[in-house]
Amino acid sequence: MKLNRLETVSWQDSQLLYHAMPRLGREGLNLLCPASPYVCIGYFQDVEQEVDLEMCRREGIPVFRREVGGGAVYLDGEQLFYQLVIHKDNPLVPAGWEAFYRRFLEAPIQAYRALGIPAQYRPVNDIIANGRKVSGNGAAEIGDYYILVGNLIVDFNYAMMARVLKVPDEKFRDKVHKTLQENLSTIQRELGSAPPREELWDLLARQFAEVLGPMEVETEVDAAWRAETESLAQTFLTDEWLYARRRPAEGRKVTIRSGVQVWHQMHKAPGGLIRASAEVQEGVLHAVALSGDFFFYPASELSELEQALEGVRVEQVEQAVAQFYAVHKIDSPGVTPADLARALGGQAQGTAPERVATPLEMSKAKEEKRMAKILIVDDDPDFILVCRLVLQAEGYEVAEAHNGWQAMEAIRTERPDLIMLDVMMSTTLEGVNVSKALESDPQTKDVPVIMVSSIATTEYASEFPEERVPIDAWLSKPIQPAVLLKTVKRFLG
Repeated sequence: MKLNRLETVSWQDSQLLYHAMPRLGREGLNLLCPASPYVCIGYFQDVEQEVDLEMCRREGIPVFRREVGGGAVYLDGEQLFYQLVIHKDNPLVPAGWEAFYRRFLEAPIQAYRALGIPAQYRPVNDIIANGRKVSGNGAAEIGDYYILVGNLIVDFNYAMMARVLKVPDEKFRDKVHKTLQENLSTIQRELGSAPPREELWDLLARQFAEVLGPMEVETEVDAAWRAETESLAQTFLTDEWLYARRRPAEGRKVTIRSGVQVWHQMHKAPGGLIRASAEVQEGVLHAVALSGDFFFYPASELSELEQALEGVRVEQVEQAVAQFYAVHKIDSPGVTPADLARALGGQAQGTAPERVATPLEMSKAKEEKRMAKILIVDDDPDFILVCRLVLQAEGYEVAEAHNGWQAMEAIRTERPDLIMLDVMMSTTLEGVNVSKALESDPQTKDVPVIMVSSIATTEYASEFPEERVPIDAWLSKPIQPAVLLKTVKRFLG
């Protein structure tokens, strides 16, 4: 295997070079960084939903769609990229995506540790230190090759990242900026200063050699590699590619005529945000489109899944997706068939199917109180599952988020009637920061917040602020179901 130590390259090469390698049948590790900034979106994302394109055009910031899943990110020369391209049959490749991440992220983890930063792996694909994310990573299949891309973050332009994302208003943008600063860190921030770049490149090269074995070092792009890169540019740098997963404008359900609706809905799964749109005729799906910042392997099968859902009844979506997963051996970390069914308006198995209401029923429904929605914000999936079962049994609708960033997104999209908020998540007091953000926003300040935590019985109890925390109730873990329901009913009945 070759180590392509290219260091500073054009922003286009920083993406196209690793995309070209599997098409040439090459394994290798690239170490490089872009000479100028750009925005990179995930393979399954809708660029118009995720990126403030007008701002990017105004500032001269290019936008690129990669063949790797995940979310939109602002990239520049302050991030040192590692890009591993390895054949599926290579004996170093373990079975399963989590094992894949664990093995090959060991190199950047050890690089951070060598710098004195206590990095550790957090599933599915994050590296964290001192409670903050310090490296973004993603993986994909291209042909017969697996791809791992990630970075050492020397420094980060938090303000620009917040500016390039598409958000509903400037107040929400400010929250994104604040949440980024609280949950994303850098070498510069952790150490107070950053080592010279040459030392960091050397460190990455040594640590990857420990994982991959000795590698032949190359510092130039050869003629065949350059030719394939230029060929890919004819597709990857076009608007057709960038807008390939273009979706209808965001909304809920728009009635076209009796029995025909266009749906565009979102569901936040542990593995990422799912956006789904479809035409629904008499309860049957047509023209299904799925996008979001999740990972889906093999990536090419997502369009096949969309086609497989053509003609499926809404209440049968989960069963159809589960069957597709089994037949096509789909792996989508943190995204289940039930998650995709919820995004498409389907019901979880074991619940009554939804049907299209008559005009009279719709009119009467407006006069009745809708089902109250509770957002559970917690990084413990088992705790969320138990609470979900208890609350749904009482007729409440339940949404979930797993950290402060996801919580702010879910509050905007789900509009909950009550929030159950953990304290210790990505950072020790992340829940406290979320509660303060909610109180400062006129649109959320009246939403009841029940803070649910075990912090009082941990070593971090002394870190909890002495001043008032803007919450409406406190429950200490573990919680008895009867106590949970009694507290919830104080606010929702």
